[in-house]
Amino acid sequence: MPKSLEQKKEKNKKLREDSMLVLTRRVGETITIDGDIHVSIVKVQGRQVRVGISAPKDRKIQRAELPIPKKPIQSVVLSKNTLL
Repeated sequence: MPKSLEQKKEKNKKLREDSMLVLTRRVGETITIDGDIHVSIVKVQGRQVRVGISAPKDRKIQRAELPIPKKPIQSVVLSKNTLL
């Protein structure tokens, strides 16, 4: 049974309280952060989503499940079409 409008509003209120913006995107759509970081949905297959990120070289992007290295790692130059 579809959720009522009030239930949806309550859920959205809770998400805002948690300081997380939750968006629905389709393949080919992009989210822009701070005007210079672009997150695109590249492919969706089952429960797996492939995301492409375009950002200036001075911005660090790391998957949250990976530990942050204690010493600097050698930087890698990514091409415009590289997927992370």
